[in-house]
Amino acid sequence: MKIRTVSRIRDSFWWFYLLLTMALLARAVEDLFNRRWDIHVGAIFDYRHAGGIPLYSTNILSLELALVIAGAVLLLTRQKRVGALLAFAGLAMGLTQMFMNQKILLLVMCAVVAIQPPEKSQSSWRFLRWQLLLVYLFSAVAKAFEDFGSGKVLQQLGQSLSGPMGVLVSWVQTLPGGVLLSSSLIVGLQVLLPTLLLYRPKAGVLVVAGFHLVLALLLPDIWAFSFGMLALAVLFLPQDLSQKSEPLMGSYIDEGPKTE
Repeated sequence: MKIRTVSRIRDSFWWFYLLLTMALLARAVEDLFNRRWDIHVGAIFDYRHAGGIPLYSTNILSLELALVIAGAVLLLTRQKRVGALLAFAGLAMGLTQMFMNQKILLLVMCAVVAIQPPEKSQSSWRFLRWQLLLVYLFSAVAKAFEDFGSGKVLQQLGQSLSGPMGVLVSWVQTLPGGVLLSSSLIVGLQVLLPTLLLYRPKAGVLVVAGFHLVLALLLPDIWAFSFGMLALAVLFLPQDLSQKSEPLMGSYIDEGPKTE
């Protein structure tokens, strides 16, 4: 039993499914903490959904959350494709009520696993890795055309945060050029992380973990997104984590996971 546990811990796909499970569970918990239940009983909004689809009852909301949670748990078993399909159904239901970019990302990840798990398909493995690269690059481009680089977004963030994180952001704002430097650092990381993951995968995964931990602590309601991005990041590692990471032109990066 001990040898089997060690073997799993060294498997990057095991970590992928663990982190995807955590992302799905975090999304379900965040939905409840964001008072979605109150929304569906009409205590907050009488109308809040996308595409003209009526706001459904709390019974259907319970079904939605149950599907996501059950799917998340099954991802840690041999029934990964069934789990991904259940989570996909729950996420799709949720998107008819409230549009969220992070749900779209998790929906795509679950769809790929349901169709063909990445450990069995090089196409799925490559497709999932591209999702992370595209999220970072397009996010950096979007920030370049908005007021993020000027520091206005971080200034507004500092005003909305409370507790230790609010104090930290407020302190950064008092430093000469602190806000502008922080904004530039975030955009720079999003541009550099894809290259770092491709050429130095282990270092890249550590930076991704640190980056998204800070974001999750600073911003509300993005733990699911942070876990999801970290799940994608570990796909840049060799399947056997005890092996030395290869750079961009290494055999594993070129060939992907071994399939029968």
